[in-house]
Amino acid sequence: MIGEAYNRLPYRKGWRWKTYSRSLLVVFGAIALLVSTMMPAHAIFLSGMEEFITQLASDSAGGGEGISEEAIALVFNVIRAVFLLLVAAAALFAYNQAQQGNDWRPIATQVGLAFGIVLGLDVITAIFVPES
Repeated sequence: MIGEAYNRLPYRKGWRWKTYSRSLLVVFGAIALLVSTMMPAHAIFLSGMEEFITQLASDSAGGGEGISEEAIALVFNVIRAVFLLLVAAAALFAYNQAQQGNDWRPIATQVGLAFGIVLGLDVITAIFVPES
């Protein structure tokens, strides 16, 4: 009886959610502060292939108009962005499946395969593409 009255006090209602939301606000604020002070990062994956395709496009143009370097960079940036978004979505879906008690391992296996494929492409590019 006393516990029920204590939980009905106005300052007790929703105190957990207020605490969680304040913690999330502090974390997101710190991340935003760090991100705003950083310089842009250069993508590591698929960069060798991008350089090779750019070199190939400029060599095959033969003095004429070929594919611009900006277009090639845009295509590879879109590929990188789509890959990262899909991996993030799969990770969230796997976490959701684990929370619901379902099997999350097939989803995590697909995320691992995606990383392995990109790593394999980078290794193959490093092996077969000559340094310029």
